[in-house]
Amino acid sequence: MDELDRRLSKTDPEWYSLPEDAPVPKMSAVEQGDTDGSVEQERNLVLAHLHSPLDVLARTARYEWLIKNWLPKSRHITWFGETGASKTFTVLDAALAIAGGSTTWCGRLVKTHGVVVFIAGEDPDGVALRVQAYDKVHGTVADSLFYLFDEPLPLTSPIHVSSFCNAIKSELGAAVELVVIDTADACFGNLDDSQNRDMRAYNAGVRAIIDELGCAVISVMHPGHANTQRERGASNLKASADVRYEVKAQGDDEVVISNVKMKNQAHGAQLVLKRQIVEMELDEDGDAITSCVLTHKPDGVAKAQQKPLSGQYAGLLRDFSAVLQTEGVDATQVFSTDEIHVEGIKGKVVQIEQWRDYAYDHSLTGKEQGTKRKAFGRGQDALTTRKEIKIFRDYAYRDQK
Repeated sequence: MDELDRRLSKTDPEWYSLPEDAPVPKMSAVEQGDTDGSVEQERNLVLAHLHSPLDVLARTARYEWLIKNWLPKSRHITWFGETGASKTFTVLDAALAIAGGSTTWCGRLVKTHGVVVFIAGEDPDGVALRVQAYDKVHGTVADSLFYLFDEPLPLTSPIHVSSFCNAIKSELGAAVELVVIDTADACFGNLDDSQNRDMRAYNAGVRAIIDELGCAVISVMHPGHANTQRERGASNLKASADVRYEVKAQGDDEVVISNVKMKNQAHGAQLVLKRQIVEMELDEDGDAITSCVLTHKPDGVAKAQQKPLSGQYAGLLRDFSAVLQTEGVDATQVFSTDEIHVEGIKGKVVQIEQWRDYAYDHSLTGKEQGTKRKAFGRGQDALTTRKEIKIFRDYAYRDQK
């Protein structure tokens, strides 16, 4: 068992049971007595992660990008939508731009090119057909750095994740920039994605791939059963993901991709793409086999298809309006001129904490604390998705639709 296996296995002993013949993790130097200077070594390992105020001020939280202002490097991204919404088509389009050396994708700069490993856990033949359609139009796949992995990879199994990372590093050599998991459900092993404990095991597998390969990971996902505006499964996936995208079909031939979370950055960007049928070849009966490619519609608009706000969400929006009026401050008191210009902030902003506290005493009153917290989080996501409000850093403000 190598060090990656050990680290994953020790993440939480309840998630994963080591084989009976596996080595027992060693006690720390403090536990076994400092006989060889190990206590000092462990102390130095801890202090290596302790940073001074000057270190903190010099540290940058800016993303490095695969696709500027869309896909950051070395992060976990979720990409979710209903069956038929073109989740796989859209994520493949971005992945092939990164692997194929395109300079732009949907009007955004492709900042980093490199190896893409696409784990086709549900339908590898279907993925291959989509790639062939892309190549028929663009002609870039043969010389690209795109690799298809045609089996589900159990992300909840440390041994499988370790073997995958070691094999990829050994075989490909070149820098892996992106791993796509299509879908998370197919790569969940035998665990239950509705349980937070099991979802933490999946998240640990994703983070191990990010750490070991130094790449970004996209989890393609189905939507929730009761709430289709979030990913299926336990709620800590949504909290753990750095970036989240929702994919929706619009009419007969359009797809809308909406950014619903971008950690440490403003979110809410949207792209509209158009599906274009591509005839591939004839089958044994002389009928055409078809697939699709996507083209960007720079002037495309996501059409309003929203249902009226539910009572709870409407209440949270009223709470936001009230606290913005009484506690809000002009954006110039909080943000720089450049930030206001880039983010399009107008008028007043209010701290999310102030809005939450007000909601706890008004629209969410009478609920238990844990229930309030979850309800407020769902409401905040719903209101940003509907473009009622925007979030930047720790502040909320009106979305100037």
